[in-house]
Amino acid sequence: MTKAQRAKTMAALGLTEEVMTEVRSAANGVWQYIGGDVLDAVAMERGKCVNAVTIPRSHVIELVMDADRIEDKLKTSRVLAKHPEAKVLFDYKNVTARDLLRAEVKAAFTFARYGM
Repeated sequence: MTKAQRAKTMAALGLTEEVMTEVRSAANGVWQYIGGDVLDAVAMERGKCVNAVTIPRSHVIELVMDADRIEDKLKTSRVLAKHPEAKVLFDYKNVTARDLLRAEVKAAFTFARYGM
């Protein structure tokens, strides 16, 4: 998603940059919560020390998106209460909102590989 597409989509959905910053922060929080367990599992599968394994960015993005914990993080941090319009990001029937959510999660993870 280009910057222009992102801006147009955000405007159409009534979302602000503040909300998008919170989404990226929540995505990072989800990875902090699940990342250690994921890397432990990868290390066990490969028979290596957890400090010697990494996973690609694309896997991190998929894991964070599939965990469905971004919405929970936004609820507990009261972001959704303050910005109820952000609930549209978790309407799985709204493909445009889902694409924006994926773009924000992708933007939250800038490294090619992730490990301990």
